[in-house]
Amino acid sequence: METCLNCSAPIFCKSRCRACYRYWRRTGAERPPAPVRPAQCSNCGSPRSERRIVKGRCHLCYRHWLRYGTERSQSQKEAYSPICLNCNTRPTYLSNRCRVCYFYLRRTRSERPALLRKDTPALAHRCANENCTKIVRYATRCDACRKFRKRNGRERTEIECKRISYSSARVKPRKCKICGDNRIVSRGRCNACQMYHKRNGKDRPRWMWDRAAGCLTCGVPLSTVLPQHKRSGRCIPCYRYIKRYGAERPRSVWDIGTYGWCGCGRRADHQVSGKPLCTLCKDKEIL
Repeated sequence: METCLNCSAPIFCKSRCRACYRYWRRTGAERPPAPVRPAQCSNCGSPRSERRIVKGRCHLCYRHWLRYGTERSQSQKEAYSPICLNCNTRPTYLSNRCRVCYFYLRRTRSERPALLRKDTPALAHRCANENCTKIVRYATRCDACRKFRKRNGRERTEIECKRISYSSARVKPRKCKICGDNRIVSRGRCNACQMYHKRNGKDRPRWMWDRAAGCLTCGVPLSTVLPQHKRSGRCIPCYRYIKRYGAERPRSVWDIGTYGWCGCGRRADHQVSGKPLCTLCKDKEIL
């Protein structure tokens, strides 16, 4: 097979290859030979397979020459490692580390552990948080501890680890864990319980959602009291007494019946089928 007179490429036209022929037609002269790509850095001698060569120098020597106008010193050349000092598997990027290890060191100020490398076998181990008992792979912490540490800047305590995280649970709750409502909004709570917890930092009290709940002092059913008259889970007389005297209303002034309170809010003096009733409700039951 005949080759080009100018280079060793196959002939295209007039004893020249395609590139040489077009150059000769355009300029009237023979195409100059292509520059020979250096196989290694002219300063430190790093081969092309380990570093990127730019204008006869590796990228480290080239940047140093552009910035300072002098060649890189011998001590800096000896400190260079062709492979990562941490994982020993990838070529270096910066600071004698590969790209992955370098950005991990820059982000966390610590070396990338071997557990995060996919070239090592995935061994099951406990979470790096001493208070957590979860088993993880290819990571140092579980997802819950990692997100908590990123958000709060500290590790989860033992109580916080035992607390149920409904956001990451595989099986979502069907009812509110406070009042039992089936309309879940966030963190296992309904809208009313979640807004109360967000505003006050504690769970919504029972007397706010349970119609069968009684006064915290005397026990009278709060379902018989108007909503605008409920004060801190107490009936109106108990609320006014504690506001005036600073103490709970004594039992002697409760006017409680023999069997407690009737469902209508009056004193229960009778009991029919285990149900406390007042005189009026008893007559209605008989009729």
